[in-house]
Amino acid sequence: MFYNQALTVRQEIGDKKGEAITLNGTASVYSSLGKYAQALKSYEQAIAIYRELGELERLGNCLSNLAGVYRILSLDSQAVKLYEEALVIAQETGNKIGESIILNNLGSVYDNQQKYPQALEYYQQALIATKAAGDRGIEGTILNNIGQVYNRLELHKSSIDTETADVR
Repeated sequence: MFYNQALTVRQEIGDKKGEAITLNGTASVYSSLGKYAQALKSYEQAIAIYRELGELERLGNCLSNLAGVYRILSLDSQAVKLYEEALVIAQETGNKIGESIILNNLGSVYDNQQKYPQALEYYQQALIATKAAGDRGIEGTILNNIGQVYNRLELHKSSIDTETADVR
């Protein structure tokens, strides 16, 4: 109700940036409720506005959010495409935390597909980006993901000991 009211007000006053922010928030709620068609529509509307306004960092975040919905729907090729576009934006804008999260998400897509070499490559790139950003929380998540892949590959020593694993 509040998002719908906010959207109406922002549209009435011509606040395009605010409209996109509200659409992104609405999409997040729809996704949480499992209403993926509405989430996709709202994210796509927000993305169109962010593109129009040249709001690159917000555009990248919204693309990444939309990719997350595609992942939920098991539409990995669309998710990868969106993550890759968001990754370029994060790199262009110097958003190291965003870059590391997107790289981790790409790794997760390939991990879920049991494409472990690709997953490891993205996770290792994510680890480099997160170390550059200095975010120890994300670093821990990525290290955990790398350990899980090595465990799935039955390289148990590498899953525990970074000395035997290629984690750059």
